[in-house]
Parts: sequence; structure tokens; C-alpha cells
Amino acid sequence: AFRFEDDGIIPNHPHWPLVVYRGVVKLPAEFDPAAIFEELFERNNWKGSWRNGIYDYAHYHSRIHEVLGVARGSAKVQFGGKRGRT
Repeated sequence: AFRFEDDGIIPNHPHWPLVVYRGVVKLPAEFDPAAIFEELFERNNWKGSWRNGIYDYAHYHSRIHEVLGVARGSAKVQFGGKRGRT
């Protein structure tokens, strides 16, 4: 888990960390990996999901949590604001 302080633009949260789980969803080759994440998100009532891409600008959610599922490929993503982690 990673904790980030308020950087003046992205407030972050003093108690709730960024939690990274690697390899916790089995992605069998015979299935569409993105569909497996979509089904998982739907079962947990996580609304508003989409495929293929993340925002290319800093943003945060003041009233909700966010989940990011990576079905394939890779990306460099910075969390926690300009002084956060990539």
C-alpha cells in the first residue's frame, strides 16, 4: 500500500492508501480478459467502467474510490499527484 500527502492540487487521503494487487484475477487465454474485469466490476456494483485507456491528466475523486483493472498491456501511471509514484 502507498500513502500520499496532500500536494496542494491532489488532496489524497490521510487514512486511505493506494492498494495495488497484482495477479489476483485469473485471466484464462480462452476468454476475453477485459470481459472478465467487466463482469467482476458489475458483480460488485462498480458503475461507469470502460475499456481501453485512462485519463492523461491528473484528477481525483473527492467522494468515491476508484478501481483500475489491467487486462493486458502496460502503462506508466502516476498516482498521488506530482510528488506521487509512477
